[in-house]
Amino acid sequence: MRIFKVFTLSAIAAIVLSACGNKEPRLPSDFEEFYERFHNDSAYQMEHIIFPLSGMPGGLNEESPIDDSFKWYPEFWELHRPMIDDDNEFIQQITILDEFTIVEIIRYRKTRFGMERRFAKMGDEWFLIYYVGMNLMTESSDRDILGDKADQLNDGGPESPIIEIEEQEVPEEEQ
Repeated sequence: MRIFKVFTLSAIAAIVLSACGNKEPRLPSDFEEFYERFHNDSAYQMEHIIFPLSGMPGGLNEESPIDDSFKWYPEFWELHRPMIDDDNEFIQQITILDEFTIVEIIRYRKTRFGMERRFAKMGDEWFLIYYVGMNLMTESSDRDILGDKADQLNDGGPESPIIEIEEQEVPEEEQ
């Protein structure tokens, strides 16, 4: 009888521990497929942007007035291509706000220059719904971009919806 109790308690503990284990957030597989095609197929990209697209142009500075009415239009859109970062110059941060909304921030590693894109799933398709061109980003911009979810940047708890992709340290003699 004692062996049965030990076995039962061990089995319950194993189930509880596996259920509470670190659950790394994962991008939806259909988003991964969308993201790849979005960057490699120009016609598909243009079809999957909600124009006029809300956002902000690149090249702004602290003195630039913020224009909430700014829109991107197809005739002025520069196609986005895959980021090739062999030198690990960029940090890519992807935040899964919910199953239908994903925020991507790409920053230069050595400065706070970066861009932001927001994607949303509408029906069965993903679309780019917001784009901020390359600008100087302040630390407070995380809160502006993510609202209450910004606290999860620092907390990094097991259910954090934030995926951060960073370079691995390279020893100085290899640089």
